[in-house]
Amino acid sequence: MEEFDNYSKSAVSFNSVIMKTFFWMFLGLASTGIVAFVTFNSDAFTSIISAWPILALIEVVVVIAFHATLRKASASLVTALFFIYSMINGLTLSVIFAAYDLGSIALAFFGTAALFGGLAIIGYKTERDITSLGTILFVGLIAGLIMSIINIFIGSEAFAILIDWVIIAVFCGFTVYDMNKLKLMAESGDFPEEKVAIYCALELYLDFINLFIRILSLIGGRSRD
Repeated sequence: MEEFDNYSKSAVSFNSVIMKTFFWMFLGLASTGIVAFVTFNSDAFTSIISAWPILALIEVVVVIAFHATLRKASASLVTALFFIYSMINGLTLSVIFAAYDLGSIALAFFGTAALFGGLAIIGYKTERDITSLGTILFVGLIAGLIMSIINIFIGSEAFAILIDWVIIAVFCGFTVYDMNKLKLMAESGDFPEEKVAIYCALELYLDFINLFIRILSLIGGRSRD
């Protein structure tokens, strides 16, 4: 009976972490979308465009701070960093409303949501040890970034499409990997429940955003006015 009670408590705790993770992720995506839309329709949009490199650098700094302070910082500070990042990301992503029509954006978003949901289920269900996948995915991401830099000078549309597919493949893998990592972290009990939820929310948020941007680049490019 005691073993059953312990199992029940573990299951409840794990389900709680999953629910909190996706709740925070949803709030992060919502804050990004709202900030992006409001910024695009405001007088500040031109200034945001000119400050885009600075904002992108700030995003990198916030993500580094987020990971560096995960063990020692309070859950409230980690949560604050997550929302700071999501809102800054909303400023940088406001440009998509200038580049693509709303129909393309909506199609890309719901397509990404469907793909992301399927991948998350795979990551949740898998019982195999996929920790080694992280290194492979990181190498793939670096390769994609190098290809993107090269294409800045080449300017090849065909090469850009290839890069989009490479990045999509990488973040499909990251979604499965991060969802599996969420399960393992929740089961290990090494971190407080709130920290696990907000940490994994950021990881999955980044996966979703990167998939969305690349999918939008593929299908939205054909739908521009």
